[in-house]
Parts: sequence; structure tokens; C-alpha cells
Amino acid sequence: MSSVSSPLAQFLDCLSTPEDPRQSWKVLYPLEEILLLVLSATASGADDFVERVEWGHIQLGFLRRFYPYQHGIPSHDTCVPSGQG
Repeated sequence: MSSVSSPLAQFLDCLSTPEDPRQSWKVLYPLEEILLLVLSATASGADDFVERVEWGHIQLGFLRRFYPYQHGIPSHDTCVPSGQG
């Protein structure tokens, strides 16, 4: 019998697939948590990284249904790709 995962499980799996180029000993916020925050907030209409972080603080309970967000929501500076801040 073939195991078919749900679209949500496939989506979350995609978030953990990219290689994280950061130095692991400096990482406080896992890449998949940042990606879920940015993608969800953008889909909800947040236009910039400040709005995405504000959305994340409001929707932290929702986000924690998928990942622990042990350290809460990262600052907008953490979410901005290098060279774009």
C-alpha cells in the first residue's frame, strides 16, 4: 500500500528541504520557521518584512501548530535576506 502524504505535509517538507547556509552555532531561528512565517504572512497580505513580523506576533498560535517557534518570532532584520535590508 502506498503512503500518500497530505498537501500540508508535503508543503512543510518542502520548507525543511533547502540547505541552510548559516553557521549552525549562530542559528537561533530554524530556517523552516522563518520560511513558514514569511510565506504565510505574505499570503495573508503583509507587504514588507516589518508587517510580516507583526503578523507573526499576532498569529504565533497558528504558526506553532506546525513548528515550535521556541524563541518566538524573529525580528524583521533576521527575516530579510542578506543584502536586501
